Amino acid sequence: MTKDALLSKVAEGFYRSAIEHKAVPAYREDLKFFVRNLEVNDSYFKFLKSPFVDYKDKCASLDNIFGKVFIPGMLAFIKILITKGLISDIEKIRKIFNRLADKDANILEGKIYTPFKLTDDQLFRISEAFSRKLDKKVILKERRDESLIGGAKVVLDGVVYEYSVSSKLENVRNNLIKNITKTEGETNE
Repeated sequence: MTKDALLSKVAEGFYRSAIEHKAVPAYREDLKFFVRNLEVNDSYFKFLKSPFVDYKDKCASLDNIFGKVFIPGMLAFIKILITKGLISDIEKIRKIFNRLADKDANILEGKIYTPFKLTDDQLFRISEAFSRKLDKKVILKERRDESLIGGAKVVLDGVVYEYSVSSKLENVRNNLIKNITKTEGETNE
């Protein structure tokens, strides 16, 4: 089994547990909180990943820091990740968990690339337009791409929707080349 397949199985199992306990939002928030803490405290993350630190010490540390913050299932899950050597992949697992939760909630997260900053109203209206088009709740995160000439590019679930001047120019270019090639082929006959 590949590492990605293993991480998917782990995230799916954790997600099924969250559903059984009717705690998907709580698990999701706890995962987010834990990952953010590891991002800002790299030394603690190294401590949890270290093969030279005893498992009992790691568990005691988790209990002391997060014992009163997390729901019990969350702490148990983190401890399992430590024993299986998967704590380094907690962010990947969180992303898979979020995708599963979003899919069940009919939510689709994506990115919108623009060469300029969008207003909150523009971002909202574009998200709403895609929500109607795809019959899902669409949440877009803005990213800058100054290589785009006007317009925008939206990426949702691996599908690219390009509404930029540069893509329109590329289409015109391709059509011209196709027409020139076609015309040359007809005159050579």
